[in-house]
Amino acid sequence: MNIIKVERAGEPAANPSDSQLLTIDGLEVDYPIPGRRKPFRAVDRISLHVGIGETLGVVGESGSGKTSVGRAVLGLAPVSGGRVTFDGRDISHLSRRARRGLSKDIQVIFQDPYTSLNPLMAVGDILTEPLAAVGGMNASKARTRVADLLEMVGLPRGADRRFPRDFSGGQRQRIAIARALALDPRLIVCDEPVSALDLTTQERILALLIELQERTRVAYLFVSHDLDVVRVISHRTVVMSEGRIIEAGATDSLMQDPQHPSTQKLIMSNPVLDPDEQRERRRRRALLSSPATT
Repeated sequence: MNIIKVERAGEPAANPSDSQLLTIDGLEVDYPIPGRRKPFRAVDRISLHVGIGETLGVVGESGSGKTSVGRAVLGLAPVSGGRVTFDGRDISHLSRRARRGLSKDIQVIFQDPYTSLNPLMAVGDILTEPLAAVGGMNASKARTRVADLLEMVGLPRGADRRFPRDFSGGQRQRIAIARALALDPRLIVCDEPVSALDLTTQERILALLIELQERTRVAYLFVSHDLDVVRVISHRTVVMSEGRIIEAGATDSLMQDPQHPSTQKLIMSNPVLDPDEQRERRRRRALLSSPATT
């Protein structure tokens, strides 16, 4: 049963209204469809912002467009309309060279720790690569930085000589987190970073992400289908459906009093320990899904 028990202590490091780091204004993401003139619109004119040291959860069911939002921020999905602004700079249509320079400030943690790490490279080489390629760090300083990163994410310093295959799923995700932190980014896009992990490992990784944010003031754009996970880590949450934001607000308030039927259905999908409450949730979800209520 997927019930996360981690609790966040404290508030974001800054008030996002006073320190907006990432701003998305009227974003549209279209994907071409072979054989058709009209593309598929995955994201339809959405607007949101993320403040310094804040976590914004972007949640929705499969096909809601949430992943495309994160990919647009990373330059991996086409921005067909609107703007993506980072620290006051329009990054909607950067060249490859400019995007590489931006990687010092914006990093990503992908969903699958089994495929996001090069299996042919030792962990030390995986972590050194961005330090040398983007950070311009010499070999001696890079070795020291790698040791510090491994310690930061709870792995032994000797792990740098081992390969990804030598680690568990949770340890591999720690390595991926260390790689994302290598250049001291200001924003990390977290693309379903715990969905491939078991419950206990999820709790540990979420606790690690929260701890690292409190130490470094890094901001997270946290993309997930799981409201239980988003509840744990996010200060604010936006809920997406069919490419649009249907509800947004402080996470605790949104979870306690969801207004949109789709948000209510997502919450009803989360399991609870009490069997009577779980039966009631199933009944209410069935009512929300019935034609009479939709």
